[in-house]
Amino acid sequence: KIGIPNIDAGSGITRMLMEINYGIDYNQEQTKTISRQIRKAIMKEDVELLMKSLQEGIGQISYRLQIEKERTYEAIMMGLLIGAQVKAQAEREVSGGIIDILIENNRVVYIIELKVDKSAKEALEQIKERRYYEGFVSKKCYLIGVNIDSEKRNISEWKYEVVELDKNCTF
Repeated sequence: KIGIPNIDAGSGITRMLMEINYGIDYNQEQTKTISRQIRKAIMKEDVELLMKSLQEGIGQISYRLQIEKERTYEAIMMGLLIGAQVKAQAEREVSGGIIDILIENNRVVYIIELKVDKSAKEALEQIKERRYYEGFVSKKCYLIGVNIDSEKRNISEWKYEVVELDKNCTF
């Protein structure tokens, strides 16, 4: 089994792959700013800043790339997160299904479900219906539903809710 030994190595590899595959150059000031914004958003638990930063990062992708599938957007978002040195996982299996993107920071987790040409509400409802958060109830959980507009080729809307520490996790 091969793995990435630490977050710095993962960040370096991801930055190289993002540049090769999607033309995102982490040496450009705009990309550095996006990375700083992503880290700040995670640390300050600012979902709006996180999503706007991811939206800005996706906006850097060349229009020439053919991006139609949810998995491609998931890979781009993961590249932006890992490139920003954020602890994130894609396709995390839990008892209720598979979380598209999981971000962990101390006692806080962000569970992100992506949809393409559907609705952020539908994505958020999937997280709640399948109870993706159950394995993380000892932490504060941000449940984030995201819709991506395939014509605009970017995040068009997001909705989120919070499951607080040590509270009954029913909705």
